[in-house]
Amino acid sequence: MKNAAIKALLCGTLLTATGLSSRAQVDTTQSEHAGEEKEITLMSKDAKELELLAERMKESALEMQKAVQRQNEKMAEVNRQLAEGQMTLEAAQKARAQIVEETEKELERIEEQMERDAEEMSQKADQMGEGESEAWARRWEEEARRYDQSDTNDVEIFDFDMDEDDFEWDWYDKKNSPRKTNVLVDFHLGINNLYDSDFKPIGGKGELDVWKSNIYEFGVHWKTRLGSPESKFYIKYGLSYTWHDFTLRGKNIIAKAQDSVYFTEADAEYNVKHTEYRNGYLNIPVMFQLDLSDGGMDKAFTLGLGGYGGLCTYFKREIKFSDAQNDDAREELRGDFYANPWRYGLLAQVGFNSFKITAQYDLNPFFDMDKAPEYRNLALTVGWSF
Repeated sequence: MKNAAIKALLCGTLLTATGLSSRAQVDTTQSEHAGEEKEITLMSKDAKELELLAERMKESALEMQKAVQRQNEKMAEVNRQLAEGQMTLEAAQKARAQIVEETEKELERIEEQMERDAEEMSQKADQMGEGESEAWARRWEEEARRYDQSDTNDVEIFDFDMDEDDFEWDWYDKKNSPRKTNVLVDFHLGINNLYDSDFKPIGGKGELDVWKSNIYEFGVHWKTRLGSPESKFYIKYGLSYTWHDFTLRGKNIIAKAQDSVYFTEADAEYNVKHTEYRNGYLNIPVMFQLDLSDGGMDKAFTLGLGGYGGLCTYFKREIKFSDAQNDDAREELRGDFYANPWRYGLLAQVGFNSFKITAQYDLNPFFDMDKAPEYRNLALTVGWSF
């Protein structure tokens, strides 16, 4: 159904039908013909039938207007839920399309009824005498012209002829109505190293091969805008899991005594090729973030500061070596190695679009302070937020 047809029916028919219903109740009307004013008497039956048809046309026009108003209310509710993060963009687009489809079907049904009523009114007019028909037509044209020239036509009509881009811009403007909360998936990888209380990298037999001491992080986060829809400040929070590999140089290994943990060289029976210790943490990070995106989130420069807490879920030592037959072998030893079961620290992040560079620094010692020197972990990663 075309927009012009809806406007014509709403703008012209509404008052025309109202005028007909009020005037069709009289039995006589004045008509000027050949310079003479004549009084024409309408047939009682035709007058009543025209009155009923006019009332029906008026009701149909009002019903059409209410259908458009209901659609606008439904669209506004969808936009509200989208702006507050209660609905995804994909779900909102489906909801809008369904609302438009339902409204269009309802308007088509009403228009078909109005067309049938108009045709019947035309047939009734043809059955009248010439003078009666002319008077009825002039009254119709007069009412339509009066309404068309008035300033009371404030019916808002939804344009069904918009293309997809117009529809998207009209009903979801990311710049003006960004979602309040987004769900993000983060993946990061990088390097980590242990530092002493003087912020110097661990040395001696505990020295790490930094480029082989890696960290991998996977997380699911929620990012919520703080303040008004134009605010550039957000809070990002969620859950993540980090895997940490600490690769020692040479043939050195980590060892555990009854009351301490220390680093030493592997026994001569080991032809060591690679030695490392690993652990994993379940973390809860929280970060306050400045996001300069014009619309949406993570579409421009971002800067974040925050912290995290985590629980150590496992710790193990791994040695790769060659045995007496020169075959490759591997030994794994699981235990806590007096590693601190908890961690907490500071978090800083800078990024552009989805790409992020993140630094993590543990404020608590990596090992129990009574069992080992006071080492703390510093990690630097690059990654992406989707």
